[in-house]
Amino acid sequence: MEILLNLCAGVAMLTWGIYIVKSGMMRTFSYQLNSYISLVTTSKLWILRALFTGFFTTALVQSSNATAMLVASFIGKGVLTLTPSLVIMLGANLGSATMARILSFDLSFLSPLSFIIGIFLFLRFKQEKIGKIGRIFIGLGVILLSLKMIVTSTKPVSASYTVSLILSSLEGELTFAIIFGALLAIICYSSLAAIILTSALVVSKEMSLLTAYTLVIGANLGSCVLEILGALSHGAEAKRVMFCNFLFKLSIAILAIFSLDYIINYKHNLDDKDAVIWFHVLFNAATVVLMLPFTKVASKIACALIKDANTYDIDEAKPKNLDRSMLDNPSLALSNATRETLRLGGFLHEMLTLFQESITGKTSHSGLIEARARLVECVSHNIKKNLSEIEVDNGRNKEIWYQLLASIVSCTQAADLIKRMQKEISILNESRDFNFSAYVKADLINLCKIVNENLSLSLNALMTGVEDDINIVRDKKNLFKEKCDIYAIKQLSRVKAESGANDTDALSLTLISDLRQLNSLFAAIAESRHTHKKLLLVENAEEAKNDNNANQDKEKENLN
Repeated sequence: MEILLNLCAGVAMLTWGIYIVKSGMMRTFSYQLNSYISLVTTSKLWILRALFTGFFTTALVQSSNATAMLVASFIGKGVLTLTPSLVIMLGANLGSATMARILSFDLSFLSPLSFIIGIFLFLRFKQEKIGKIGRIFIGLGVILLSLKMIVTSTKPVSASYTVSLILSSLEGELTFAIIFGALLAIICYSSLAAIILTSALVVSKEMSLLTAYTLVIGANLGSCVLEILGALSHGAEAKRVMFCNFLFKLSIAILAIFSLDYIINYKHNLDDKDAVIWFHVLFNAATVVLMLPFTKVASKIACALIKDANTYDIDEAKPKNLDRSMLDNPSLALSNATRETLRLGGFLHEMLTLFQESITGKTSHSGLIEARARLVECVSHNIKKNLSEIEVDNGRNKEIWYQLLASIVSCTQAADLIKRMQKEISILNESRDFNFSAYVKADLINLCKIVNENLSLSLNALMTGVEDDINIVRDKKNLFKEKCDIYAIKQLSRVKAESGANDTDALSLTLISDLRQLNSLFAAIAESRHTHKKLLLVENAEEAKNDNNANQDKEKENLN
């Protein structure tokens, strides 16, 4: 029983080590990986570039599933199209198989060294980039230690009567062996762990090489199932990529099954363990070579079978862009949060347009504006929850994080302000005795149009982060203040000329002031990054001052 638990613990440690390396690579080099993947189609030799991108990305993050999630995210953002994504996934499959070949060597002597280096870097530079690299070394140490644990535990486990009975029942049963291999990959959440375990079992001679090859085929199909499950939360394009990748591997699996009797005779001087690993590598290499010419055809088939979702049936309050599987990649997670924040801007645009129509006398928009305000509150809550789960460490990501948080607060306040303005207008529209004059209506409608345009500029600055766009928003904000002052003076002049003011005059001045405040809230969306930089400068100055005072106190103590 203890030996079986050690084997299960070894597989669990291997899965955990792969996760640590994957998350460490994502947090350390996510921006570089994202930039490289997004530029795949810019080269004339984009097919080779896409293949190498998938290969090296998977080799770095130790997981083709992680590469699949990256590709799915880029498809959702419209950065990648279907055919290049398929080529990247073919390269990812080959990269995962190559890592299995490398890790099958006896590298156990590197495990202690990896732990020593990794723990030192992680604890000494925890908040810096080099500390994240230490996390990668720790993960590598866990992987190497788990491989040694699996190999050590497999020999006595294979001698067990129960295990021998299970393994012997797979002999000659190709279908059950394939299902068993697929389930093994799904349970381990990694085809790499399943392949390493299979290669260790075949050494014990309790499993024939033919059955081991069949388990490898099943493990490859099982990894595709994991990718499909991960793509369910994404759009139709991501589902098509994973579906095509499954079809590719299924086609090679069928070909391999009918060729097993011939393949097993070409073992040469390899031992059984190496034969299993090389079969896994050749399986994925054959997938690349044979399926690469059919990527465009597969894309058309996938588009015909998997239709785009009907967006009209989707609940608007549910997140459209937030993805928990991307939390290990801060750059992508913040990019998704930015896109979700832009949705808030869309709701505010609708609210402002409805409010503008209410100024003309329409009385049916109050319910619509309140519904949009509730949507803003709900979506804002989802984004805040997502931001609280993102770990940011470098300066650029931290600036974006604070800007998004400040933008969400500004959007929520803006929605409440528009709702309050609508209530005041609704009371006026229901009254038959009082209403705005044509001049006042024209002024308020003009101000609403300008605020709506400025909101678009602020959202553009939020999306680009370009200094020139932020300066444009700042200039428009100052111009709007001047225009509000002019309109307020005009209104006061009319009141003075008419020798008296009524409730509508006071309300018009209040609305002008509210629109000015609303415009300032929208400008804060673009300016929040500068505000965060100023706060950081103040904090750094205070820290330097405190350190300087502490050093002076120490010098005085030494003199005394």
